[in-house]
Order: sequence, then C-alpha cells, then structure tokens
Amino acid sequence: MADDSQPVEQYNGALGVSRAFVAAHQAKTSIIRWNDDLASRYTDPGTVNGAEWCTGVLMSENLFLTA
Repeated sequence: MADDSQPVEQYNGALGVSRAFVAAHQAKTSIIRWNDDLASRYTDPGTVNGAEWCTGVLMSENLFLTA
C-alpha cells in the first residue's frame, strides 16, 4: 500500500478532503520556515526559499523539539 500522507501545511486536496476543511479542522500548531533571503546568501539556494518546513512539539514556553 502506498503512503499518500501529506504534511498539513502542504496538503493539496488530492486525498478527497478539501484544503479549506483541513485548514479549518487540522491547523498546524507551529511552523519552522526557511529564511526567505537564501538567494542573497548562497549561489545555489535550492527550492526551499521561504517554504514552510518541519514539524515538532512544544515542550515548554521556550523549547520546541523537532525530529
């Protein structure tokens, strides 16, 4: 069986549930975003400039744990 799961922040609606429904009922709790100025820092910044990335859990008021 193929893994067709998608991150909440990148869900495209292909799994039958609308993007609006997912946004309203399964909101992300936190987000880590790549800097949006990578092109000014690197000659080859890749394709993640400004992209929302990664998940984690808030362990305390100032501690966010990621994989």
